[in-house]
Amino acid sequence: MSVAKIKSLSFQLIYVEELQPAVEFYTKFFGFKKKFDMSGDQIYGTTGDTEMWIGGGFKRTEQSADHTRSCTMMEIDSASRLFEAMKADGVKLYQESPVEMQDNVFWFQFQDPAGNILELLGGK
Repeated sequence: MSVAKIKSLSFQLIYVEELQPAVEFYTKFFGFKKKFDMSGDQIYGTTGDTEMWIGGGFKRTEQSADHTRSCTMMEIDSASRLFEAMKADGVKLYQESPVEMQDNVFWFQFQDPAGNILELLGGK
């Protein structure tokens, strides 16, 4: 018997050192749109159908793709298109190309400006 059942994922939280570079990154690649500013160094908005909180002032942790962590999978339309745009922009990518997980479903990992490792899943 479980203590609690997860009903849904509410919104994505992104902890960063500096707010502005993160906002620029998530705006450029995911269309982040501010809904409102919050007190301190934080902002709340949306990236498509998903809401996102970005908070600045946090210390960077050293991570790699093979270390333990918790991550949510972000679903997008085209993994290949985003992968190529990130590659051209010098974003750290952990795969040489998107990995096909099943028929026409591709996955890859990337690192945002604060060192957070995130994962994506999408069509070709």
